[in-house]
Amino acid sequence: MACAVVVFGLGATSYAAGVAAAGSGWSATGAVFGCVMAAWMALVGSLVKDLGDAGGDAAGGRRTVAVVRGVAAARALAMAGAVLVGAAGTVAAALWAPLALVGAVPVAAGAVWVVARVMRDARRERADRQQRRGAYRAFMVTQYSANLLMLAALAAG
Repeated sequence: MACAVVVFGLGATSYAAGVAAAGSGWSATGAVFGCVMAAWMALVGSLVKDLGDAGGDAAGGRRTVAVVRGVAAARALAMAGAVLVGAAGTVAAALWAPLALVGAVPVAAGAVWVVARVMRDARRERADRQQRRGAYRAFMVTQYSANLLMLAALAAG
């Protein structure tokens, strides 16, 4: 829980710094998209990044969700977070900042991809480390895609 709060705060701070550096001031689009992406990092990325390394994290004394609560609990939380952020982000953008849909819709699609990868990886008994990191790769591709599409939309507008 503490990790998710810290990740959300740092993510939101990064997007706030981007708004400040652009000199354009806050808009509904920036606020909604920044919150969606900070939530994506906090509720999905902070969990899926550890799914492939739970054994090593435990051996190293790290106290990740996968180590403390178990890999099954971390998977369930990651899938719930992905669904929540994907759905809520799209709804928030549709209601308050339609331009933010350019970034929120890829997050919703990525949420489906992350859930599918988490479920697929859970069924593999002897997956290697690279296979177990599939959900994290899906998370990262989604994050990069959403940000690049949002930057392109803002530059065009």
